[in-house]
Amino acid sequence: MTPLRAIALDLDGTLLDERMSILPENRQALQAARERGIEVVLVTGRHHRAAQAFHAELALDTPAVCCNGIYLQDYAQDRPLHGDPLAVEQRLALLALLRGAGHHVLAYLDQGFAFEDTEPVLQEVMDWAATLAPALQPRFDRVADLAPVLAQAPRVWKMAVSVQDPAEVAPLAARIGDELGLGTLQTGPLRLDVGRPGHDKSTGLARWLATRGLSAAQVVAFGDNHNDTAMLRAAGHGVAMAGAPQAVREAADEVCGSNEQPSIAAVLQRLQAEGRLG
Repeated sequence: MTPLRAIALDLDGTLLDERMSILPENRQALQAARERGIEVVLVTGRHHRAAQAFHAELALDTPAVCCNGIYLQDYAQDRPLHGDPLAVEQRLALLALLRGAGHHVLAYLDQGFAFEDTEPVLQEVMDWAATLAPALQPRFDRVADLAPVLAQAPRVWKMAVSVQDPAEVAPLAARIGDELGLGTLQTGPLRLDVGRPGHDKSTGLARWLATRGLSAAQVVAFGDNHNDTAMLRAAGHGVAMAGAPQAVREAADEVCGSNEQPSIAAVLQRLQAEGRLG
């Protein structure tokens, strides 16, 4: 069995509890793994600025895989790696489609976010961000009209769409793919991320692994949502959180406990005891 040499971690619903905090036991287990030479990397749907506080808390020296694999962020040099942002015409066509359907839109720009109106999930993130040190706070810009922002922004990594009814997600994803040729990933019951096609967490993680001379077979990956499925399937050992949807649990090699418990620490300690990690 291939030894596991890297740990890949989703953030929301996985490494983070419901208060958007890392449990001390999980933080200590990750630090112990790093001290044994195991690499730790964050693989998230978040913008890099919204993941930076956790990257700093864990004192990681790896880049973060952000926006579901669309780019990697090198925090040490404060620059994106392997980025594939939306073209201007794609941004504007997507905005027109989503406005016509009456959906909320959040644009992920170079250093933060732009939106016309708030919605509950966005407000929760904004409230959390306000508790951070100023240097770690993402930028949130509420604008009267997203169109000129999207037309002028140097980079738009992805656009997140919030819908009112879970039944709207699959038809909307199909329409975006058929009409615009863009890629979609579901990140919650009412949320869809849209970006350039061909990207997911497994492809973003693979780009970083290649720079380290590692393969997906040498990774233990943790996730809890539909956008984690590809990563869990590709990993040498995929671990789904207890609260993950059934399809996500089925994609994993095992299901651990809740993100409200030190479940990640328990898995890592067991894998080490079995001689698989390290």
